[in-house]
Amino acid sequence: MWLWRLIQIQILVLAGLLATNSLALAVDTSTGPTSQEEAQFIWTEGKKAYSDSRFQEATQYLQRLLDRYPGDPHLGETTELLGISYFRLNKPQKAIPLLQGTISVHSQDLRSQNLRLVLGKSYLSLKKFDEALLVIQEIQQTPKASSLSVELISESTLIKGQALLAKNHFDRARLALLSLESDRTKIKSPLLREQIGLFKLQLELEACRLISKSGTLSELQVKDQVEKRTECLIETLSRSKSLFSAKNGDIQKSTSTEIGNAFRNLKLACLNPPSPDGSHRKKRTRKELERYQAELAFLLKPLYKRAVSQAQDLLQTWKASSPTEEGKLASSVVDALNHLDTSSDE
Repeated sequence: MWLWRLIQIQILVLAGLLATNSLALAVDTSTGPTSQEEAQFIWTEGKKAYSDSRFQEATQYLQRLLDRYPGDPHLGETTELLGISYFRLNKPQKAIPLLQGTISVHSQDLRSQNLRLVLGKSYLSLKKFDEALLVIQEIQQTPKASSLSVELISESTLIKGQALLAKNHFDRARLALLSLESDRTKIKSPLLREQIGLFKLQLELEACRLISKSGTLSELQVKDQVEKRTECLIETLSRSKSLFSAKNGDIQKSTSTEIGNAFRNLKLACLNPPSPDGSHRKKRTRKELERYQAELAFLLKPLYKRAVSQAQDLLQTWKASSPTEEGKLASSVVDALNHLDTSSDE
């Protein structure tokens, strides 16, 4: 009896060991025996997942192939697809070294230029603007640049413009927009046209913000700047209706965010006016300066509220005339602007 009991215990221990080993293999896919059949299976499934836009699944297969079969004949394409998949999954840190490796192999052919676009976008998403600009320079200064498609050149110019705007190089970013608009009628991609439209909106909103100058200003100068800035915002908003009805949902959301941020920045400018100029006959004390700025902020606040009210009226008109997605987004911006108007003063 005791012998049979010992055998049962040994069987249970062995089963536990087998289960543990199976779990370990499931976690660490780079270990264990390899075979040509498995390599072909992993490659086929990984490429199919990528083609079907199942990027998370694609990375699992492609990363496994890269780890277990570094000498596989599909190594180059595996690296390329894996890098793009990581980018599509919003993991630019993982995408960048893979894209760089693939580009170094293909050098200056069309394939490498398309990969440079993805690399530039990866740097842009990480706010590495100088690196993004260098990548775009490589595209636009290639000896075969004249043979590249309008879409590819335009997309690279868009990345360049976005990086320049982020670095506060407003005039250079505006030149990029002029270049894009000159080729806009030749661009077939609806998404790219909408992205250019969003970039134009960002530049116009930045132009509105730049109306407010820093430094010491008289009370009349400050009020004049705020009035011009509010007029600029309303005019810019009135030209943005097509972006609210964009086919791409990210463009719609970004439009709403950009408009909301612009009005939020306007409110902050009204609540925190600049110091007065030196025209006052007597130097003000600290308390007098604080009182001056508080009184000026009180005078500027109605200008902000009027701008918000005009924006609300415009968006409510769009909402009433369109019960579709455009109306819903207009409503969401109205809600955002209402929140800005009723939030406590900062």
